[in-house]
Amino acid sequence: PGGFRGGNGLATGQLPVSGQGPGGGTGATGDVADNTKAGAAGHLWSPNNNRGAQNGLAYGSTTLIPLVGGSGGGGAWQGGGGGGGGALLLASATRIQLTGTLFARGGTGPNENGGSGGAVRLVAPVMGGTGGIDVGGNTWGSAGRIRIDSPEARSPAYNFRGAGPSVGSLMLTGLNLPGAPRLSILQVGSQAVNPGAAGAVSLTLPIGSNPLQNLVLEAANFGRVVPVQVVLTPDHGPRVVVDAEIDNSAVSVVRNSIPVTFPVNVTTRVNVWTR
Repeated sequence: PGGFRGGNGLATGQLPVSGQGPGGGTGATGDVADNTKAGAAGHLWSPNNNRGAQNGLAYGSTTLIPLVGGSGGGGAWQGGGGGGGGALLLASATRIQLTGTLFARGGTGPNENGGSGGAVRLVAPVMGGTGGIDVGGNTWGSAGRIRIDSPEARSPAYNFRGAGPSVGSLMLTGLNLPGAPRLSILQVGSQAVNPGAAGAVSLTLPIGSNPLQNLVLEAANFGRVVPVQVVLTPDHGPRVVVDAEIDNSAVSVVRNSIPVTFPVNVTTRVNVWTR
């Protein structure tokens, strides 16, 4: 999970595209003479260069549950945004002995539009070795996240690069736990979605279609009103972000239908996030 791709740069007849992932940078806007608009990707924090709202936002959990890696930088006039670093979980019932370096760095971009660092989580009763973990961002992309879990709840003598670790004793490694919070896409327009399926959810509306389509979302086990953000990332053209809420406070599982305007005749990836 993670390693979200950066947005495409300027191509013939196509404007730059925003980066993918919950902290993706926005693609360049304006005209070709304005080369300062492509955003870098957020993760642990939102980048603080002069791109302002074009930069991606911070996201994710210090526990790295769910395990989500880095996001992509926005496409620039000079080229595509850097990709996000991937996500890695290493779990052992006995010991982790780290002697080398684990890399989950974000990719570079040509115009301060780099990807954010990924995520590395280690879970074991004993942590040994003096290796390294590198989740740095690139070209203004945010650093990623590191999580160390052991019964001792202390940081091992590793060389942490890009970000300091979150440390605890949470020995669980999965999301498929009874009663765990869950947010899923069940339907995009007339297209049903298997919430357990791997891969991106995407939709291409034929020419002449109604661009206004309903997304059916399901929230479970949050026990509160859940703020959600629906993000449409087309293969070309600007990203579309729709903010909504799902009231999951009264029942364990609730479904909401959210109207969203899609571009026509463009393959568009659909994601839904809660922060």
